[in-house]
Amino acid sequence: MKKKLILALTLSLSLFAVACGGKKDPGTAESSAVSSAAESSVSANSAAGSESGAAAASDAADGSQAVTVAPDAAMATAFRALKKDMSYAEVEKLFGRAGTAGAAKGSYNWTSEDGAGIVTVAFESDHLTNYSQVGVIVDKSAKATMDAYNRLKPEMSYDEAKELLGGDGVPVSTSYIAGQVISSYTWTDPDGLSFALTFSNDKLSAMNTNRSQ
Repeated sequence: MKKKLILALTLSLSLFAVACGGKKDPGTAESSAVSSAAESSVSANSAAGSESGAAAASDAADGSQAVTVAPDAAMATAFRALKKDMSYAEVEKLFGRAGTAGAAKGSYNWTSEDGAGIVTVAFESDHLTNYSQVGVIVDKSAKATMDAYNRLKPEMSYDEAKELLGGDGVPVSTSYIAGQVISSYTWTDPDGLSFALTFSNDKLSAMNTNRSQ
């Protein structure tokens, strides 16, 4: 179970590594180990998410448009409605169509009509264990600053972090592993400055930025 927890954290960080480039370790032993794993390789369980990481990088780098509205609003709504232990049939009903088999065992992809967005959902014994998105929910209107980012502290809650960063982040992925709920979010401003935060049981465990300190 510990290995699965590390893999889930690695997946969250790998989605950010391309988009944010830089990295700041919040200082815990666990996050240090996870960051090392993310830098060295991405596990088979994150293969589908890694394929779409390049799209996230391109999107984060383009600061010309302040806010990009989800091209498929229904898909964005379905993503936000995903819950722990949902069956494949329940997820299929949310999206209104069947998913295509992903690169990792037990994973399925749903792609937006224009092909710009993708949602990946992983199941174990027909119970949802992980979901992630790239290009389905996009927001480049964050008011977060480097000063606010540098004031973030290990084990801050999501609510504490979003208060510092000026509002909600864009949900990127959520994993349910070994009693842990691991959720990742990004904040991107109109100029392309991007922050990525991961929370384990609502405690800040890892953070990245595409801007040097």
